[in-house]
Amino acid sequence: MDLKKLTTSDKILFGAGLVFLISTFFNWFEVSIAGFTSVGATGWDVGFFWAGLPFFTVLAMMIWVGVQRFSKTQLPTEIAPLYLVGGVGVALIVLLKLIIGEDGPIDRAFGLYLASIAAIGVAYAGFLKFQESGGNLNTLGSQLKAKAGEMGDKAKKKD
Repeated sequence: MDLKKLTTSDKILFGAGLVFLISTFFNWFEVSIAGFTSVGATGWDVGFFWAGLPFFTVLAMMIWVGVQRFSKTQLPTEIAPLYLVGGVGVALIVLLKLIIGEDGPIDRAFGLYLASIAAIGVAYAGFLKFQESGGNLNTLGSQLKAKAGEMGDKAKKKD
């Protein structure tokens, strides 16, 4: 495994992604009584939408990059716009949970703050991967439509 094959965006994605994956197992919310933590809820306890969906999105992004860089398998196309959409989506979901919080006397805990920072890192990595591929935010919509059209054309040819 030659780590020199990794671009800056790949390294940021793997670093932030690993931190994010681990942070889902820390407490995101806690209830304190008299200054002592009595009950905590991890990201997985909060709900699949808030931790599970971002977890599997980040995991898929990391696996795709790993296969691209370290495997002889030829993947169909570069999916840089999807890195951007996936990374920003993860960041929005986690930051929304940070803002909304939970009902009652429940405090935000270390894991949620760590997950939020890592999710921003994943979004930044997605943005860098998008830029590395020559992407431009002004033409993102047309690029996504073109990619979808290409994939549809390839599927029709196989039939």
